[in-house]
Amino acid sequence: MIQTGDLRAGNYVKTVLVNSQGKKEKKILLLSARLIAEIEAGKREVWPIELMDAWLLRFGFTFNESFHHFLLTPAWLIHEKEGWYFMQSSVRLNRYAILYVHQFQNMFYAFTGEDLLLRK
Repeated sequence: MIQTGDLRAGNYVKTVLVNSQGKKEKKILLLSARLIAEIEAGKREVWPIELMDAWLLRFGFTFNESFHHFLLTPAWLIHEKEGWYFMQSSVRLNRYAILYVHQFQNMFYAFTGEDLLLRK
């Protein structure tokens, strides 16, 4: 489970919903303030989504050898054993590894002031 203090409207997370046949299905949610309030009230459970190459490509990043370019600044993203790091001139910009999509979205927002959403 994720602490609601780590979530923002616009974050992607996983949840389980019951479909019309009564079967549980895993779904990806795009959070709104209303959904975050439901999570805080214990009415909805959500889980983090592991950050993988496929998500970065869906966000519009491009692959170049062993790292993904961060298109809006002179920084880039690399994957190390512990997780993902934003780098600039061989210096890590984040102290702790990014492991999940919502963490990546929040860090992107902290750097740019813009929400990071999926590209069509």
